[in-house]
Amino acid sequence: MLLRCRHQVLSVRGFASAAKTTPPSHQQRIYKSAYPPIPATPVTTWQLVQQAAKIFADAPALICGISHKHVTYREFEDTVLQVATSLSERGVAKGDASLYLAKFVVTHDSVENAATDAAKSESIPTDHIFSVGSSPSGIQSFRHGVRLSFWNLAVNALQWQTIDKFTSPALAMLPYNHIYGT
Repeated sequence: MLLRCRHQVLSVRGFASAAKTTPPSHQQRIYKSAYPPIPATPVTTWQLVQQAAKIFADAPALICGISHKHVTYREFEDTVLQVATSLSERGVAKGDASLYLAKFVVTHDSVENAATDAAKSESIPTDHIFSVGSSPSGIQSFRHGVRLSFWNLAVNALQWQTIDKFTSPALAMLPYNHIYGT
């Protein structure tokens, strides 16, 4: 079990000293995982792109569901670097917010089965398809719009790695217009 506190991810074991000072009535609420702690050192999106490009250089990083064109991790890293360089040359600096104004964005529930169909066509077991977004939240199942950061999703991936060592491709469909807050 991991807890997020002020942009740092700490295991429950890291709170051992805090547990000693916690009143007995509250100590029963501290649960320990059956799994070992996850070494979750905060990293940037760019650091993860670089690591993946080193390890999986020629493997497909992105596959278009329409054209079936793929981009390798090495190509993806090169493209990200080109975009970053271009933005820097145009005066965009660290801390600046950039904005892309799309003429229109179309989303529809009818494309929901595309993920399952794509997984089946690539022989990815459908039990390895996980939905992260657009799920009910709250005691009455009303959608609350809980904001997920990049780091939330990255730590979730680390948590899954301790349970299931992925040996086959995983399918991810994200709204790339904002890359989950990064």
